Amino acid sequence: MSNWKVVMNNKIVVYWSCLEEEALRAQEPSSIYNQILLKKSTKENGLLFCPSFKEYTKNIYGIHSIYDYEFMIEDSLVFSKKYDQKFYDNHMVVRSAEEKLFSFCQRFIFFTEEDELLMSANMQPFFEDNSISERCMLIPGMFDIGKWFRNIDFAFYLKNNFNIFTISEGDIFQYIKFYTNKRIVFKQFFMDDFLNQQHQYVLDSKNHRIQKQYRGLSPYYQMSKNKNKIIKAIKNNLVD
Repeated sequence: MSNWKVVMNNKIVVYWSCLEEEALRAQEPSSIYNQILLKKSTKENGLLFCPSFKEYTKNIYGIHSIYDYEFMIEDSLVFSKKYDQKFYDNHMVVRSAEEKLFSFCQRFIFFTEEDELLMSANMQPFFEDNSISERCMLIPGMFDIGKWFRNIDFAFYLKNNFNIFTISEGDIFQYIKFYTNKRIVFKQFFMDDFLNQQHQYVLDSKNHRIQKQYRGLSPYYQMSKNKNKIIKAIKNNLVD
């Protein structure tokens, strides 16, 4: 029995969901270390046996795009010929056309029963050979998914020599990292009305404040009062 407890205590369950209408297409985050192990060159060049590489990539995962999409910039105008205006309005945030700073919304959310678990999101996908790693400079961030029921963002600068953004379904468009030595176990859930409401409360908490005033995340964490109810709702909406 004691050995069983050790095994159980050596993992952390991370609940995840995709908030898009096409959520059924969402894939579970992929282990980057395991992905690299599949490459033939990994064994040949000794990377497999490098402890510092393994330690760095431990608990780094790739998030897969559920969309094919493209937009372009011409004379500081941003537009797309893909899909309709509704899709553009729901997924595109033009933060600065002049600086080529954008968000392309693919909303994923992660949460855990643990008291705290720091997660970095929107990390540069440095091992991917795709249009994101070629054309984009991602803006990373970190927050505690044990305290804050918030989706991650996909914010980036388009590099100077590119005026077209493109992404393909299935592409890994960002990395996330969990800061723990324990094994991550993912469990997918679907959002219900209560969870959507709690998520919206978090998003709205920053509204109508002076944005230039730095506050840090701690005051926001203290606002979250419904963790037990959120976890209960998540467990009632697990995919399997």
